[in-house]
Formats: sequence, C-alpha cells, structure tokens
Amino acid sequence: MTYLCGCDEGARGTALPGFREWLLLRLGRQSGLVWPSLITEQALPGVAHAFGHRNLDEQQNRVAVEALFRFLGDFLRDRDTERDGLRSIFRDYALRFAE
Repeated sequence: MTYLCGCDEGARGTALPGFREWLLLRLGRQSGLVWPSLITEQALPGVAHAFGHRNLDEQQNRVAVEALFRFLGDFLRDRDTERDGLRSIFRDYALRFAE
C-alpha cells in the first residue's frame, strides 16, 4: 500500500482518480478516511483504522494487501470496462452522497 500511496502522491493524486470514490460506493457510506484506511476498514472489520495499514500485524497486513489488489482490480475493471467508466463512478458517487 505504501508504494501505491507514494506513486499517487508523486503524481499529485492523479494516479488513481476515482479509486477513493469507488471504495466509498462499495462501502455504502461517506467517510473522511483516505483510500488505504478505507481498504483496511473493508478488509478487516472491527480493527482500528485510524492509521490505515501502518499498525497492522503480519497476518492483518497480508489480508489488507490481498484486499488492495482485489479492490484495485475490480476498480480498474469498472473504470475501464465502459467508455465512460470513470465518469460513471464520479456520477454515481455524486448521486449517492449528494447533500
């Protein structure tokens, strides 16, 4: 996760546009967490998520990394399956969480 966070930060947040919104749609509720913490929250329900993946033991980290690759694959499939996949993710996010 740290490597992907670094890549995304190095690209000024443009490496994975829509990934956080996609994760929130999957979660089904709004959250202020960054995407690594959202993955940890979904992969390890009930584990403290304040620091995302940083305070996990070896087994928890393995589960979180497996979830990361599964979620990332699903996101890329959804984003790239249709012509306007990314636009659809942002539209669905805006509709779901409009205030």
